[in-house]
Amino acid sequence: MEPVYIVTSLHRSGSSMMMRCLEAGGLTPTHNPTAILLNQVLHDYIPNPNGFYQYGKPITKDFYENNKGKLVKVPISELKNLPEGNYRILLLKRDPKEIRASMLKWTPYQSWGMFLTSTFLYDELVSTINPTLTINYSDVVNDPIQAFTTISEHFPIDIQSAADLVDPQLHRLKLKDDADTRI
Repeated sequence: MEPVYIVTSLHRSGSSMMMRCLEAGGLTPTHNPTAILLNQVLHDYIPNPNGFYQYGKPITKDFYENNKGKLVKVPISELKNLPEGNYRILLLKRDPKEIRASMLKWTPYQSWGMFLTSTFLYDELVSTINPTLTINYSDVVNDPIQAFTTISEHFPIDIQSAADLVDPQLHRLKLKDDADTRI
């Protein structure tokens, strides 16, 4: 039974970067290319300069059949809607404070609502998932070869091609302490 390869995370956790890298590594993504329009903002911060890789459709009973052998980004909140099938799920984790900082930087005057609330319940939320593999965003940025070597044990990719697309300069919101109480 051919798997669907899934990347999941909370918003602002590097899942689009991961999708782009896995695509370069040889997997075929299913996504809505018009999601790049989400980069239109009112200030100089471009959140995902290389695209968003959003699936862009509701998950329906034919999701598995329509995506066998493909790579799909599925938000954590949508995993419960997956129909029966063979899935390889990569959970991409990121420090919840960095997630909140990224949300604030991208849309400083808009609420993220439940997505923001999820970051305060992060450990509880991710513990409900049964992924094939869990990778930390910072590990991918700091040592892409090692991260994609680990990923290649479950996802058929070319390690070097995937690792070559990691841009450490896009890890712009690294938090070193609890000094910023707004996040």
